[in-house]
Amino acid sequence: MEDIIYATGIDIETFDSRLDEAGIKYFECMYNMPANTPSVCLMDLDDYIELIKLFGMKVVFTCLRYYDEDDYKITDDLILEHNRTVPLEIIKYDVEEYNKKIDRIDFENPNSFVSFFVKDSIYYLYIEGREWIEDFDIDLAEEELNKILNNHMEEIDKIQDEEQEEINRLKQKLEQFILNDERFQVATNKNLRYTYVNNLVKSKEFKPYEKCFLTHNGYFSSIDVCSLVETLWRIYKSRK
Repeated sequence: MEDIIYATGIDIETFDSRLDEAGIKYFECMYNMPANTPSVCLMDLDDYIELIKLFGMKVVFTCLRYYDEDDYKITDDLILEHNRTVPLEIIKYDVEEYNKKIDRIDFENPNSFVSFFVKDSIYYLYIEGREWIEDFDIDLAEEELNKILNNHMEEIDKIQDEEQEEINRLKQKLEQFILNDERFQVATNKNLRYTYVNNLVKSKEFKPYEKCFLTHNGYFSSIDVCSLVETLWRIYKSRK
């Protein structure tokens, strides 16, 4: 297994030692300051400690913030959500190599923290942060997936064109099957044709044709089959 990569994050140790020297205790907590709350934000640690002493505070609170590793991992669900027609075998290697890189990053390293205390209903805050994820030259998973897809666009287009040709061929074959089907020929109104479609899509003969009626999200659309049958009925009637 490859070594974990550690980024240079925020300097919590300095914050800890400086407050300890000043005799100030701090406790970690969940931080969610209500909207429109009066607040003062200090960006300098010396100023923050001086203000704590000035107000005679003995305790402050801190909240650490972290990157979410799941925001950076490319999953099969993300690929399917992004584009169900992408042949996974084309991008599999690049996705695996990218995810290995993510696995090596130490996401337990916080990217920011907020320390605060409340005096007379006013929040006094000290904020420190560092976007260390930028050191690794990576974006969120969806953006990284787009990069991989763009690198293989020529291969993807070729396979998708071949698949579309196959679907067109199957559709033509299905159309001939339906036009020659006696059950279709006697379905003289919409209700009968609806029943015909319902029986058709449940039959074994229809199985090879199901992929011709998949939506972009990969779901089968019986409505599209109904539309095709109605179009074929008009063609059949015009030939009589």
